[in-house]
Amino acid sequence: MSFWDMLPVVLLTLFVVTLCTGGIYANRYLEKERTRLLDLAKEIFGNEVKLARWLNKRLKRFEGRSPAEMMESRDGLKEVERYLIALQEGYF
Repeated sequence: MSFWDMLPVVLLTLFVVTLCTGGIYANRYLEKERTRLLDLAKEIFGNEVKLARWLNKRLKRFEGRSPAEMMESRDGLKEVERYLIALQEGYF
């Protein structure tokens, strides 16, 4: 086989490896951010019971979704962070 015959296979392989690797890094980022926000929330709420109740409570601010649901996406993490900072600074 010539190089040109193998090119589609090589390109497809590179695409799949890049896609898979990117997903791993994205998941690491989300997990790291979730951990950071949970630590901040623990500091704000003071105990595990209040934190668990808040994490599972559906909020109008999140269009009826819970903070735990919001923390499944990058944009949701940003919204939860904004909300926690506002709580910490006394806006609510």
